[in-house]
This record gives sequence, C-alpha cells and structure tokens, in this order.
Amino acid sequence: PFFQEEKAPWWQPEWELRLLGDRVEQDGLPEPRFTRGDARLRLRWTLAWEWGRVSLGSRHAAGTDGNVHNSARYDQEPSTGSHLDAARLDLFKDTEHTSTEVRLGLQENALLSQESLWDKDLVFLGASLRAGFRREEAGLLELGVRGEGGRVRSLPAGDVDFVAFQ
Repeated sequence: PFFQEEKAPWWQPEWELRLLGDRVEQDGLPEPRFTRGDARLRLRWTLAWEWGRVSLGSRHAAGTDGNVHNSARYDQEPSTGSHLDAARLDLFKDTEHTSTEVRLGLQENALLSQESLWDKDLVFLGASLRAGFRREEAGLLELGVRGEGGRVRSLPAGDVDFVAFQ
C-alpha cells in the first residue's frame, strides 16, 4: 500500500537539548538591556503498537533570568521550570487507498505551518485528525485533510481556544 510506513520500535526514547544565549537591547522593557543564557531539555517516551501509540514528554529549562523578561518579550516558553510537554494517544488505520490518524491529548501542532505562524513549542490539549486518500485509477494521486482543535495553555495572556483545518 502507498501509505505503509516503516514499523516503529515498540519503545522509543527521544531527547533534545538546546543551549541558548540572548543579548537584548530594546527600549520599553523593564530593563532595556540584558543578557541571559538558557538550557532547555525535552524528553519523550513513545510506546507503539500496530493500531497506535502512546507518547509522554516533559520539558525542563534553566535560565539565568528566572523568567523575569518573558512576558515583555512575548516569550511563551518559561526560561526556568519543568512541565509536562506531551501526553497523547495516537490511533491510526491504513489501507491500500486511505490513511487515517486521530490524536487525543496534550500534543504539538500537526498542521503544516512555519514558525512565523505557529511556534513549534506551543502545545495544546485537544484532538487532531489526519486523513489521506489515493486512487490513481480514478485520477486522484493524493488528497490530504488535516484538522485540529483544542486549548493552548502556555501563553502568558492565558488560555486560547482554536480550531484549524487544511
């Protein structure tokens, strides 16, 4: 089948470490000039079966500013602290002509978008759906639909609800 993917291992840990440095010179901030350093660690654990997978993840950060400058810079990522970053159940079904995936829980944005539209570190609590269709004999080479909706909980101004399709 066209949509057949390589089988994932039954248990897969992942991690990402980012070291960041900022030197900011901007009028209008509580301190117009400051320098800070950050270390950010993301951990993920995924259990996979033929019918779906369960993913859990955490995010840990240590920064020299202790979150003091985040709100003024519209920075939704705490520079210091730890929190749950992902807790989701993925269910999928593939056939020769179709592919369907449903995600439930705390998850990343699954839409095709660039960082200027959606910061990859924003997660939401909700549901998403991906469906793909292919039938060459009918002239349909590939058709895909994606949709998701939920609540983004990590913005400084509070919770934001959204629904999006593409």
